[in-house]
Amino acid sequence: MSAMRKQLTVALFVAISMWSSTLLAAYLVEVDTDGLDNGTLLFSPDFAFGGDTTTASQSILSGAIGMTGGDSIFGGNGNAFPDTYVYTHSPDSQADNLIFWGGEALGDRNYASGATGGGAGTYAVYATWPGTDNVDGGLTHYQIETAGNSVSSSVDQNGPGGQDGVIFGNIWVKIGEIEYTSGPITVTQTPTSNTYISMRAAGVLFELMSE
Repeated sequence: MSAMRKQLTVALFVAISMWSSTLLAAYLVEVDTDGLDNGTLLFSPDFAFGGDTTTASQSILSGAIGMTGGDSIFGGNGNAFPDTYVYTHSPDSQADNLIFWGGEALGDRNYASGATGGGAGTYAVYATWPGTDNVDGGLTHYQIETAGNSVSSSVDQNGPGGQDGVIFGNIWVKIGEIEYTSGPITVTQTPTSNTYISMRAAGVLFELMSE
């Protein structure tokens, strides 16, 4: 290999390495994984119903960045317990499955951190759902849990709200940050009251903020 060609190869390698270092890897749990807004739900293995909820109704997609276009869900058939959706991610055993540009806007003044998940550290957790003004189950509650830590928050899914007073649908809304060491991170979503459109969901995003 000529000296000139070798220099070009090295320069290309350095450029690719620098480009890769500007990317954020995150873990996405989409409720519906078939990529089609067609009324047919193919549930993620990282999503489950909780309590005595066994089903929910189908609705339109969320346009949040990184989502692949599958259906969202709303409500549920909870009776003795609130309608319940559960999302699980284990950073130490599940590789990141989504890449953003570092600093890319996620919505509501939240930006990709540039960190790659997989180890211990502070993880931000986001939720998304389609734009709506008819959730009638009151505030939607999120409980984020991992070994030794628990964080909770409540959101008016109808909006407007957040830092910019925007309608929350179709963006990533930060629902909490949690200190992680090992094992799973579990997010449990429930409404205040069980109604026909008690709450909505399309996906949850896990992102390492700092080690």
